[in-house]
Amino acid sequence: MIKNIKKYISENRFLKVSLILFSIVSFVVVSRLAIQEKKQMGVRAFHVSIAYKDKTKKLINSEYVKNEVRKSIGYNVERVNIEQLDVAEIERILKNNHFIGEVDVFMDGRNILRTVLKQKNPIVRISDGKEGYYLDEDGDFVPLSPIATVRVPVITGNVNKYSHDYKKDENHQFNAIFKLARRVNEDEFLEALTEQIHVKKDGSYLLVPKLGNEKILLGSVDDLDEKVFKLKQFYKEGLTREGWGKYALLDFQYDEIVRTVRN
Repeated sequence: MIKNIKKYISENRFLKVSLILFSIVSFVVVSRLAIQEKKQMGVRAFHVSIAYKDKTKKLINSEYVKNEVRKSIGYNVERVNIEQLDVAEIERILKNNHFIGEVDVFMDGRNILRTVLKQKNPIVRISDGKEGYYLDEDGDFVPLSPIATVRVPVITGNVNKYSHDYKKDENHQFNAIFKLARRVNEDEFLEALTEQIHVKKDGSYLLVPKLGNEKILLGSVDDLDEKVFKLKQFYKEGLTREGWGKYALLDFQYDEIVRTVRN
């Protein structure tokens, strides 16, 4: 009998099309009902996952992110129905946060609101006579952390006011500051050596080591690779031969020679 029914359906084109359309409509209706039922359900939890390029430089944590979302949208996301939740708005809020680089916000199949983000990686702290701030590895502004102090070299001295579009002006001081800060961050020797970068009144740059009495005068950031090479050679050969603590200043401004001032 089943074979006869199948044969009848296969021979009756109108009935076959009708059954297909009925199946499609039924699927759409059931899907919409399921979606509507899901929207009326509550958010089960709010999970935040943060990726740090360097775990010793944590500026924010999950509680900070949740608090920022709650303050911005005016309610606790775990106390509303899914249909009341504006996921796109939450993602927009976090994308505008100065601590956050990349972010993705979504609701998973278990009704858990998930936020996956990357924290910006600070490489230097600017001391401007006020609260100060960081520059990240892209040279962008990052405020001081509300939860922790990050150990990075600090820029002091005659520092101009930060401008978010400084990269458009090749003569802006922050291009030189960022060039030097990035070089220190990317070089294992310089990163271990440098405690402070002081900008003198004439615009020259002075490195203050974490250990030792000597200051290191680089001058401008022109020919920076050559100056760093001479610095490494001097630490390897000159200080090994002469001993530590004999110099007050090492001057690397000039092409061929390293000028020194003894204590």
